[in-house]
Amino acid sequence: MKTGTSLWKLLLGIGMLLWIQQASAGPFDSIPIGAGERVVMEQDGVTVQNGSSSNLYLPGHVTVMFDYDVEPGKQMLLMVITEAQWEAVSAGEQVTTQPMLRVTVSGTGTQTVELDGGTYVVAMSITSIPLK
Repeated sequence: MKTGTSLWKLLLGIGMLLWIQQASAGPFDSIPIGAGERVVMEQDGVTVQNGSSSNLYLPGHVTVMFDYDVEPGKQMLLMVITEAQWEAVSAGEQVTTQPMLRVTVSGTGTQTVELDGGTYVVAMSITSIPLK
């Protein structure tokens, strides 16, 4: 009987964890999709340690929404640059054009950027918030 009781407690614990995760979706899933809009890609969370980047190909003009949840005491630099800007930076050249998006965020929220079709690079870097 002890094994059955342990299994029941484990299943109850898993059920509570699943309920907590569903109940805490909050702002990420609460934005309604408007008429004529569609989700073209969803991705589970990305954990950023020192920094990371990823290519983003867009077939046409789109609005890209980045949901973020940065741990307390940290901030994240989020950048979207063109493929040409990435190639220049990678070659050690100075880039004179502005990135499509460059913002430092903390806490939980959403950043939106309008982009034309093409290939972009999304880069993220986490740093500690300086003490005042």
